[in-house]
Amino acid sequence: MLANDTYQNNELNGMIDKIAPIETPSQYIRKDDAPKPRIELLARTKMSAFDGLCRPGEIVKRAQTFGAPAIGFADRNNVQAYPDIMAAAKSGKQKILYGAEFDINNKNITIVKNATDQLIDGAEYVVFDIETTGLVNEYDELIEFGAIKIKNGS
Repeated sequence: MLANDTYQNNELNGMIDKIAPIETPSQYIRKDDAPKPRIELLARTKMSAFDGLCRPGEIVKRAQTFGAPAIGFADRNNVQAYPDIMAAAKSGKQKILYGAEFDINNKNITIVKNATDQLIDGAEYVVFDIETTGLVNEYDELIEFGAIKIKNGS
C-alpha cells in the first residue's frame, strides 16, 4: 500500500500490510551431489555471540537437505545449544558431533582470592547481574547493575 508521509515532507512511502513465508522454488534448493558428501565440522549456533546466527534445528535441517552423513557443532564458550541440537537431530539419521571452543585464561591470573574449602550452602557471597545495551564493551553501555547478598542459601 502506498501512502503519503504526513510527518516529513509529505513523501510517498510504501507500507507493508503482511509478510508471509513462501516455499523455496526448486531451482534454489541446493544439494550436495559430490561422491563423498561434505561434513560440516564447525557449525556455530546462535548461542555463539558474534559467530553464529542460526538455530540448531535450522542447521540440522539444511544439512539433511544436503545429504550430509554427519554434522559437528562447536559453539564458543558455551554448550547451551546441546539440548536443542539433540532434539533437532532426532528427526534425521545424521551423526551429531558435539564440541565446543573455549577461551583459555592465563593461569597466572588469580580469579578467586582467599579461597577456602567451604560448602556453598553455608557460604556468604554476592551475586552480580549486569545489563548492557549490546555485547561489545567498546560501543555499548552499561544500563543496569544489580547485586544480591546470599547467606545460608537464600
